[in-house]
Amino acid sequence: MAKRDCCSSGFAVGFSRHYFVWWSSSFYLLALIQLLVLVNSSAATSGPVINVTKHISFTHFSLDDPSVLSDVKLLGSAKFSMEKSVIQIPDESEAFNLRHQAGRAIYSSPVRLLDPYTHTPASFQTTFSFQFSNSSNASVDGDGPSHGGSGLTFIIVPDEFTVGRPGPWLGMLNDACQEDYKAVGIEFDTRQNPEFGDPNDNHVGINLASIVSTKAIDASDFGVFLNDGSVHRAWITYDGPRRWMDIHLGSDGHPSKPVFSGSLDLSPHLNEYMFIGFSASTGNKTQIHNVLSWNFSATSQAFLRFPSEETCESKITLHKSEAAQSQTTQKRSNKEPSSSFFIFIAVAVLALATMIGFIFCSRRGRNDNSKLTAIPY
Repeated sequence: MAKRDCCSSGFAVGFSRHYFVWWSSSFYLLALIQLLVLVNSSAATSGPVINVTKHISFTHFSLDDPSVLSDVKLLGSAKFSMEKSVIQIPDESEAFNLRHQAGRAIYSSPVRLLDPYTHTPASFQTTFSFQFSNSSNASVDGDGPSHGGSGLTFIIVPDEFTVGRPGPWLGMLNDACQEDYKAVGIEFDTRQNPEFGDPNDNHVGINLASIVSTKAIDASDFGVFLNDGSVHRAWITYDGPRRWMDIHLGSDGHPSKPVFSGSLDLSPHLNEYMFIGFSASTGNKTQIHNVLSWNFSATSQAFLRFPSEETCESKITLHKSEAAQSQTTQKRSNKEPSSSFFIFIAVAVLALATMIGFIFCSRRGRNDNSKLTAIPY
């Protein structure tokens, strides 16, 4: 009986030793895989940090300025007013019925607003002056004058060819069911839509890929009435690394108290490069949304990229003979494997080692059990 116990103890020790060796090997292989992945992902962030800046300035939108036509792209019902030197959405000079119109005015070049490796959004500041006015072409319906809708939005969107929906959508979104559409909007809304959670017909909203505002602020609490015919100015400041936004709104000078100041992470709603500008719309009620001036500046951090050791010269060099092409193909086949190849090999080895370890331990256990049954009492 003692001899059987001794053999059982020896089997346990032997099994534990082999299991420990197998487990250690698997651990080191897994660590190697993680190291290769880390090296591969950090290759793009190995250079020194630099600042990528962008500055936009329009003191007016006069067609006498060539940059206005070249740098601002108009979509939908957005037009330049030659008389007032402003952007108008919609254009009252070309349509008698201004209901259910939508338009956008987009800066024609994308702006870098996100570092794709650290997922840190850019810091930006923008200020613009705007005015809501009633059209001389506005009609009168059964409920009275058709003045009062819908609002203007400062937008950050992924493309420069989408016209948003009219009415309560403010020209910001094109399809309510497109859940992966990355967009940010700061709306100045003069039409209450209870279905979207609007508090009233005079509010500022922060929209993150949705027409339902993440945060809605009553502008009346700050003495601002958006559709009173006055020229209003908005200041929007965003600190990317802190994920913090401040919004000021006023008519005369920079107000000391912000209408909004708080934490706001824009990174899930941004691509590396986005388009910026304005959108507006009308519904059953109409008004002209005028943008008089606009300034924008952004700063994002990036890692300086240096040429890699590999070169694609052999892929683009023109060869004069088939022999040269054959030689080039041979050189490509002998090219040093990439890090992804090493990762694949490491994963395959780990899977093979795991399978062998289980088979070895299983067979060792059966052999030792057969020996134990052969020992006489």
